[in-house]
Amino acid sequence: MLTTIPFLSRFLGVAAIITVIGVGLLGYRQFHGAEPAVPRLATASPGIKQLVRDEHGLVANMLTKQLTRQRQELAAATPGRTISGR
Repeated sequence: MLTTIPFLSRFLGVAAIITVIGVGLLGYRQFHGAEPAVPRLATASPGIKQLVRDEHGLVANMLTKQLTRQRQELAAATPGRTISGR
């Protein structure tokens, strides 16, 4: 039966189905907008904030020491060169 339908009719039928599906999917967003953002209910407690500050300080200290050690190793590996740091 499909072989008796001309190519143009078959093409237009498929195009019509795709158009209906596309309009349905795109139109859904128009009537069902994005959900409202979740409100911020609470902030972190002062103890947790201090814990994060302390942790950041430890990480910064660790990175400073690691950078200093790497500069010293690089200076030892290249004796005639000065390594400047900030």
